[in-house]
Amino acid sequence: MTNRRAVVSRSFVLRFAAATAALVLASLVVARIVFDSRTYDIEYTVPADRTRLVARYVAAHSHLAEYDRSLIVVRTNGARDEVELAKDTGGYSRAQLYEADDGALYLEGFFDVARIDANSRRISVSSNRVPAGARYLGAFDRLREGGWKFLAPHESPEQSLAPRGG
Repeated sequence: MTNRRAVVSRSFVLRFAAATAALVLASLVVARIVFDSRTYDIEYTVPADRTRLVARYVAAHSHLAEYDRSLIVVRTNGARDEVELAKDTGGYSRAQLYEADDGALYLEGFFDVARIDANSRRISVSSNRVPAGARYLGAFDRLREGGWKFLAPHESPEQSLAPRGG
């Protein structure tokens, strides 16, 4: 009788330990998904009319430096416009901001250009380039020491945003 009780107790302990381990593992997976949805918002305020431009980067992968990118324009009356930009598949997060002669703003990434109308502040996206003569205002970029920031021209000069391939 004692041996049978010991076998049953041992079997129960093993099943309980396996169920506990499975529960802990499932909790870690859920925590990774819920708490690791990293979103980074980097803001630039247009001096002329106080419109806020927000470059949003959302982690697209839990282990790799890949981001879903979007541009949000928040006008002074609270109205918003938002568009998706080309995905950063690793190493393509930088986006450079320009102002054209007509007052329109352009956000140039490696694979697309967002145009923000000077009057309505509405956004349109295309694969066109920034017009010649547009003034470089700075860049939304990842810092070497970690984090994200809008960098003025004196902090980060204009760069060629040609994809490197590979």
